[in-house]
Amino acid sequence: MKINNFTRKQKFFGAIIVPVFGVFGLCIFVIQCRPGGRWENTHAAHFLALFYNMNSVNIYTKDSIVEKKIRVEWGSTSPLGVTPKKFITLFDGNKSNKPKQVYGWNLYRVYYDGKELRSFQYFNTNYWYGHSVNIYFKGEEVSPDVEVVVVGP
Repeated sequence: MKINNFTRKQKFFGAIIVPVFGVFGLCIFVIQCRPGGRWENTHAAHFLALFYNMNSVNIYTKDSIVEKKIRVEWGSTSPLGVTPKKFITLFDGNKSNKPKQVYGWNLYRVYYDGKELRSFQYFNTNYWYGHSVNIYFKGEEVSPDVEVVVVGP
């Protein structure tokens, strides 16, 4: 007498379809917990932040702006008014890193062709909050204009 008498269809469903939907569901979960997502300020997002860095830096350019000339640096400080001693390069032409998830001030510097165009900062009230920093380069290559939008709680 066989207890596990699965048909071919059931074996296929169990071995292929269920893991595919599991991975798809996990991807949807992670996307919805990111900054601007439906579940960004929930306990699930806070738990996910322990294992996954939800911060991102996105750079948008016009055709006339050369991406290789763009550099974005990040520094963080917990005590107020203290300038970070070291800035980490997040974007340098084609290299892209993520800023760390830290409590306190997050300071950014945006350069184009070696010249600082903009510096900005925001305060992160919890280490588990993720922010998406969107940097838009507008105008001409000679004198580009920079617009910054920070998305997150």
